[in-house]
Amino acid sequence: MTGPAPKPGLVSVLLAEHEPEVAEMSARYLRRDGLLVRLVTTPEDALAGLTGGPDAAAVLDLTMPGLDPRRIRTVRGAGYAIGGSVTRDQGGRATIGGATVPM
Repeated sequence: MTGPAPKPGLVSVLLAEHEPEVAEMSARYLRRDGLLVRLVTTPEDALAGLTGGPDAAAVLDLTMPGLDPRRIRTVRGAGYAIGGSVTRDQGGRATIGGATVPM
């Protein structure tokens, strides 16, 4: 995994993507929106990040070679919503898959 631990007040997002160009573009957009991005590039790191990371949300490449989407469902109890969209309200909060986080 790369990236620092989240600083107080910043929302951390786990980004799991194995294609370098897609990872860079995705991370750039997330950072532009004020998020701290923790990038992982392997299925093992993605699962480890989901179960033990400090992230408020996760953006996963479900077509990553070696990543079994059925295993992702096992982390629902860790507070992640599986599937869904990201929206932002005027109060500066984002709703990510049904969960609201401050921005």
